[in-house]
Amino acid sequence: MAPTTPCLRIVCLAALLPTLACADGVDLLELSPDEPAARGRISVGFQSIRTDGNVDGSGNATPGVSTDTRNLLLSLDYRLAERWSLQLSIPFVDKRSVGDPGVHNVAFLAQPRQSAFIDDGDWHGAWQDWQLGVTHHGHWRGLKLQPHAVLTWPSHDYVFFASAAPGRRLRSLRLGADIGRRFGRSNLHWSLGYGYEFVEEVLDYDLDRQHYRASLRWDVSPSWSLSLFSNARQSQGIKPSDLAGRVPWSELWYQHDRLLRHNYVLAGIGAGWRINDDWSVSGSSAWPVEADSMHRIRHAWELQLSRSF
Repeated sequence: MAPTTPCLRIVCLAALLPTLACADGVDLLELSPDEPAARGRISVGFQSIRTDGNVDGSGNATPGVSTDTRNLLLSLDYRLAERWSLQLSIPFVDKRSVGDPGVHNVAFLAQPRQSAFIDDGDWHGAWQDWQLGVTHHGHWRGLKLQPHAVLTWPSHDYVFFASAAPGRRLRSLRLGADIGRRFGRSNLHWSLGYGYEFVEEVLDYDLDRQHYRASLRWDVSPSWSLSLFSNARQSQGIKPSDLAGRVPWSELWYQHDRLLRHNYVLAGIGAGWRINDDWSVSGSSAWPVEADSMHRIRHAWELQLSRSF
């Protein structure tokens, strides 16, 4: 039998399209104090995500590549006035894809593209998207009410056509609010949050997202707190099955990592330690409850160090 050519291998992989997933991250709980006593706060966070295989549009596990992601998040929270604060952040994403068969090689696209092939099993790092947010800190009928707006803007023209891509390289605007209060005079606090994200369209596809959050925090002492939380994301876009039978070197294939829905529900635990008036440390770990049209998450955790000023 003659050796299989690269193009023929890609054609054969069209039958496996439902196993491929979007290169994107997950949102874990932010465990920093809600309202710092000082004027501002600088934070450095580290997030690790491990995936193995994929989940299709119905949430069923399918074969696929393995990915490892290491995110370094730099953020600034600054109190503009008594009730207004500004948030600015950018992550550095270091990621690798293991076992990729080469379907993200731009050499096989019908229209030539300038995009590096990074699914070679090595680590590849890049700055991802700037995020600029503004939050109003208020109260309503005994509830803590925090409406917010977050603008996301790619930092540069990074690679998005890859399982090891740092992100989707799309602009978006998220509007939402969080509410919460303490249970009576206890040290238990609850919070709920919702956000709607308007995402830049690709190939006329609506990619808007909805974000949901819920958490329960116990202030064990003035220095220590423990949390239970759940985060969810529901997105517009396509399912992996929508790609089945499509020519894998088409424009739709080139854009598919940006178009897949990447939906999930995560549940997790967290802890925070206020070392003193200036320094605090927090951490959290999460596991998937439901997911579809994405890499199958095995674990996700993060640590954060904050300095008030």
